[in-house]
Amino acid sequence: MEIDNYQNIISYLNKKKRRKHLLLGNGFSMSYDKKIFSYNAFSNFIKKTDNQLLRKLFGIIKTCNFELIMSQLDVFYQLAVEFVADKGLADKITIATKSLKEKLVDAISELHPEQVFKIPGLSWSHIRIRLKLMFKKSNRDMENTRESSSGNNLQLKR
Repeated sequence: MEIDNYQNIISYLNKKKRRKHLLLGNGFSMSYDKKIFSYNAFSNFIKKTDNQLLRKLFGIIKTCNFELIMSQLDVFYQLAVEFVADKGLADKITIATKSLKEKLVDAISELHPEQVFKIPGLSWSHIRIRLKLMFKKSNRDMENTRESSSGNNLQLKR
């Protein structure tokens, strides 16, 4: 699956008069279902790929943490550009990074529940609890930031 940028997606949705939905991050998704939304589930999906470059990458890195892998690839790319005369290595790293991002999107698409509105009752209660906790923490953080920065004339407003 080709990855598009945010503005192109918003333009497409506006042109098609489609609703936009809030996408919550990993913590929320893992609260919904750890078997689907976890680094392990995504990496197991990707390890089954025919892409030999990604298979080698996962064989070498030995982690399922995609944020760490992406960060390491970025650093390794910079090292390759600065210290290696053969630019072919930097190109391979770029290809690996792009392939990994695309496979991660494929994994999420494949593993995502088909009907998100048909979530069992127990899962909905977990989701409601998680959202309440997230908003309470967010509000507390905002209050703490307002209090700690009041001397610097920095005020966050809700």
